[in-house]
Amino acid sequence: MARNGWLNIVGGCCGTTPEHIRAMADAVAGVAARPVAQRAHALRLSGLEPLNVDDQSLFVNVGERTNVTGSKGLRPAGAGRRLRRRAHGRAPAGGKTARR
Repeated sequence: MARNGWLNIVGGCCGTTPEHIRAMADAVAGVAARPVAQRAHALRLSGLEPLNVDDQSLFVNVGERTNVTGSKGLRPAGAGRRLRRRAHGRAPAGGKTARR
């Protein structure tokens, strides 16, 4: 694999003995490291699909989906009680009410 240029690094993991590491090092001694691929400069993002933003990109808006109305963490303190009062027709005097 190393002689074919398929490896970037060789090594071990927990439990690998020093003798095994030495044997791997001896096996790849004198083999040139794989050259690093040259890529154009760009902002590279990943999600469900990769997104590359470069000088040719138009406006890009990247955001996180949140449920503002349903997330307790995003709701101001007390907002839930006010919404429930309105929904059940018990809004403060002068307020609009919504009835089922």
